[in-house]
Amino acid sequence: MDKVRYMLYKLMSRTLTLEEFETWLYNDEYVKNNLPSNGLILELLSINLRSKHALWELEKFCFENFSREECILEVVRSNCEKIRDGAGDQAIGDFISNIGRYYDWDEGYCLVSQVYWLGDEWSMAQEGYCSKSEVRRDILEFALVLLEKLDQNLDVKVLVDGIELSGTGREFTLNKTKKWFEFWK
Repeated sequence: MDKVRYMLYKLMSRTLTLEEFETWLYNDEYVKNNLPSNGLILELLSINLRSKHALWELEKFCFENFSREECILEVVRSNCEKIRDGAGDQAIGDFISNIGRYYDWDEGYCLVSQVYWLGDEWSMAQEGYCSKSEVRRDILEFALVLLEKLDQNLDVKVLVDGIELSGTGREFTLNKTKKWFEFWK
């Protein structure tokens, strides 16, 4: 089941396309060999992967059968690695949208909230309200510190508490620019 979970997490982090997931699912030996005896695999195969709601259904399946926190942390890790490996505008946009999808006012995941607010900063930079290069640098630094924390196995704690950048020797200018609601003051 670890292989199925791993592939679902890759799909949720958008490092694997739906088409690649579908190809893997129907051709993988583990899936074929465990099909008759494994109810989870049968349930997974019953999802219509050609539906416009396929990603939502797969996410629902993933959260019902595996750890939601573990999935979100894998999405975070994968997207931070993409930022680290090439911090272009597309990687930054993917980072924000892929992690920001899990933002929920009621859940209390401070880390996801931090990424959500970084998304606000990135949007303002895209519109010219603040320095795009500074926000890009901040997001890269955020991703690097976050990868360090995740490598220290602070996974769920990092998700709930977010990350504190003071004392790391890194500057973080997230609060130097105005938030959208401050422009009317």
